[in-house]
Amino acid sequence: MRDALKPDPVLGEALRRLDRAPTLTPAELDGLVARVLADAGPELAHRRRGTISWWEYTVAWARVLFAVGMATSLVAAACLLWASVVRPADLAPRAAARTASLGAARAADVGARIGPDQLLGALVLSSPVDGGGATR
Repeated sequence: MRDALKPDPVLGEALRRLDRAPTLTPAELDGLVARVLADAGPELAHRRRGTISWWEYTVAWARVLFAVGMATSLVAAACLLWASVVRPADLAPRAAARTASLGAARAADVGARIGPDQLLGALVLSSPVDGGGATR
């Protein structure tokens, strides 16, 4: 693995022959380094400091938090719109009738399997998870 990280001298020489761009002199390289450090100095100093204040953290997350806030508000608006259109009073009679019919069917089914003396106990102690049987 370490051999793969070493530069290949043959490949390097071939690339240098293909690259016809003039090479920089050491003085030109020093000038380039000085310009890069001068331009990037404040940013590098800030990164070296390592600590950020709460408002810098907020600014960094502002774009994401704005999108999350907008999505949440759209979902809330849709829920409020749906809640204003569907009224619980409209659903209550149907739900009550369905519950009553299911209760009657359950009582008839349980009554057919067990005696009348155990019917009340089975209805009171029945669990919707186990299918209507008595639990103790």
